[in-house]
Amino acid sequence: MSAPSGTYDFAPSVGECVLNALSRIRIRGPMVKAEHLFTVQMEANLMQQQWNNMGCNLWTQDNNPIVITASLAKHPTMCPASPSWSPM
Repeated sequence: MSAPSGTYDFAPSVGECVLNALSRIRIRGPMVKAEHLFTVQMEANLMQQQWNNMGCNLWTQDNNPIVITASLAKHPTMCPASPSWSPM
């Protein structure tokens, strides 16, 4: 058995994962059709639903309280990752 590489940055794109999965069933490159991509999308959704049913948490939730004061004209948004969304 070989030693571990010590790297932790393996992050293939969704497209690379899809093409790899299809190549495992011998559907490569130009053979990929729209029906295959629809099936990939459906299977990915079903897999996540199955994980959810088994109690596997795929996302974390953080509790980030904000202080509300009467002197502020506008309070910070609740979702800084999405600048277009604001509860006000």
